[in-house]
Amino acid sequence: MIDKNFPSYGLWHVTTEGDCEGRTTKDLGVHQGNFDDIAFALAGQACYGLKFERVNPSEYTKHPPKTEVNVSLDIETGTWNMDAGQRCAYFRDLLKGRGVTVKESDYYACVTLVNGLTPADQKTARVAALVASARCKLSPDEAEALGLEGHKS
Repeated sequence: MIDKNFPSYGLWHVTTEGDCEGRTTKDLGVHQGNFDDIAFALAGQACYGLKFERVNPSEYTKHPPKTEVNVSLDIETGTWNMDAGQRCAYFRDLLKGRGVTVKESDYYACVTLVNGLTPADQKTARVAALVASARCKLSPDEAEALGLEGHKS
C-alpha cells in the first residue's frame, strides 16, 4: 500500500496525460519542488493533464539535481547587450534573497547560477514551506487550539 501522507515537496517525474495510443504523451522530466508549484509551472505543456510519479532521491542517479546551471533571458530584457559584469548585477538584483550565487558564464548572454544554500539550509527551506502550507489550511479555531499566534486563514 502506498503512503498517502507523504509531503507535497519532493522529487517528481512528470509526464503529460496523452491519448490511449500514447501519441500525445511527453516526458517533461524530473523536477524538485512542491507538487503544486511544478504543476502550475508545467500546466501549459499539458494536453489533457499532468501525471506525477514520486522519485526516491537515493535511487535517482540518471540526472540528479544540479547545483550549477547556465541561464539566459530573452533578448527583450536587454541582458544580451550588457557586459558580463552588468549582466551579473542584473541577475543578482533579480534573484536577491533567493540563496543563489550569480557568476559570469562563458556562454553568450548567460550567467551561471550556483545554488548557494547548504543542504541544511535547503532542508530548513523545505520544512518552512511545508509548515506554511499546513498553517494556511487551518481554521482560526484549529490554529488557536495549536497555540499558533498571528495565524491568518
